[in-house]
Order: sequence, then C-alpha cells, then structure tokens
Amino acid sequence: MSKTLVLFDFDGTLTKRDTFPQFIFFSQGYLKGLCGFLVFSPMVLLFFLKVVSGARLKEKVAAYFFKSINQDELKIKGKFFIENLSATDGFNDPVMKSLQNYKAAGVEVCIVSASLDIWIEPFCKQFNLNYLCTELGYENGICSGTFKTPNCNNNEKAVRIRQKYNLNDFSKIVAYGNSNGDKEMFELATETILIRN
Repeated sequence: MSKTLVLFDFDGTLTKRDTFPQFIFFSQGYLKGLCGFLVFSPMVLLFFLKVVSGARLKEKVAAYFFKSINQDELKIKGKFFIENLSATDGFNDPVMKSLQNYKAAGVEVCIVSASLDIWIEPFCKQFNLNYLCTELGYENGICSGTFKTPNCNNNEKAVRIRQKYNLNDFSKIVAYGNSNGDKEMFELATETILIRN
C-alpha cells in the first residue's frame, strides 16, 4: 500500500513570520526584548558577516532570555503564545488548511522546525502532529541555557527526518518550506512546495 509523508517547516511557512523574536517579545515584554536584542546587535553583525553561525547566535539569545526559568513556566508561555498567534492572524491560513486536510485524510504529517520546542510542542499537541525541532536543555526542571539537540535547520533537518523515518516506506514525500534552511529537507522529497509570504 502506498504511503505519503508530508513535512512542514513552521516559521514563514505555517506562520507568516519568524516566531523566535515574536516569542521573545511575547514572553519577556517589549522593553526587555528590545534591550536584549540591542545587547546582541554586535553578534548579529558577526552573523551577517558569516563569522558566527546562526545556531550559535540563537543559543546565546535563548540563554540570555530563558536560562534559569522553570520548564513548566516556559511550557505555559509557549501554549499562550500559540493561542495568541491564532487570535492575531499569525498563521498562514492556506498552508494551515493544507495541513488540516492531510491530517483529515490520515496522512503522516511532521513539523520540522528550527524553532524551539517551547511553542512547537503545544502547537503539535493541538493538532496531534509529530514534530522535530530545536530542543532546550533542562537540569532539574530549570532551563540550562543550552540546546539539548542541535539547531534543527539546514542539513540537521534532513538528519533528524532520516533518524525518525525510514523514507523507503513512503512512495510520496511532500515538503513545504520557505527558505534556504529547508533546502536539504526539500532534497528528500518527491514534491516540494515553496511558500512565499
């Protein structure tokens, strides 16, 4: 029997914008968020000059804002953030409709995102979806300020997909994405759909 796997990127694909800075402002407040990004502006410049990797920058920013916060508190903020995205038209409705249609048809659907599990997990629980994403590390229920898993972008997306699935089990693999960070995921697919916002 033929089987289909559908892979969805999250930021800029299912959502209209990158949710990492959105979540920071949502969870920390505008003033603290702005101050934090000003602190990291030199490192952001180094990122654009390709001196610092995006993964390293993201981990440093995540540590600045989330280190020492209780895991349960972050989970609650993640759940509220997803609810707020829905309430403020933050999702890409046509792509969300496609996702829901696949689920209704019984197709295997997986979210593959560089975003953090803080908000990817509650989103996927809401729609009963599998997911692969960047996971924060915790020690005794407190955020350690480091990543438990590598930043799930670029080649790491393909690595994690292959770890989770035997791709030979699927006669059709559909991938939705919006950026170069989805390139390696696209290379695994038999059909690719590039989202332009």
